[in-house]
Amino acid sequence: MFEPISGESIDKLVRQHGFGYRERQVLIDFVKLELRDRTIIPDYVKYLAANARLRTQKVAGTIEEEADTFAAIARAQFIAEKKRELQASSVKDSDADKSHGRANKKPPRRTGEWRENICRK
Repeated sequence: MFEPISGESIDKLVRQHGFGYRERQVLIDFVKLELRDRTIIPDYVKYLAANARLRTQKVAGTIEEEADTFAAIARAQFIAEKKRELQASSVKDSDADKSHGRANKKPPRRTGEWRENICRK
């Protein structure tokens, strides 16, 4: 059947690949399995690895979508603020024209005709 792997071999693998305690235990448990049971594990690990890659791709896509959404919100907010500023500025200018309009207008010229019109009233 299958020759058991020595603890030294497992420790060498652990050091070589930088595995921790949990990975070492998984290797030990894997080696202890019967041959027919061990054939299932590699397929399962491939399935998990494929899902992990897919999740990573989805996360990258999600980040890009989130950035696009943020940019759209920021753009809309910027436009709304600029419109408010423009509106406030035009109202200010309009009020200034109304309140200072009389002071800025030149008084009518005082000609003899003007005096005659006032005197007749």
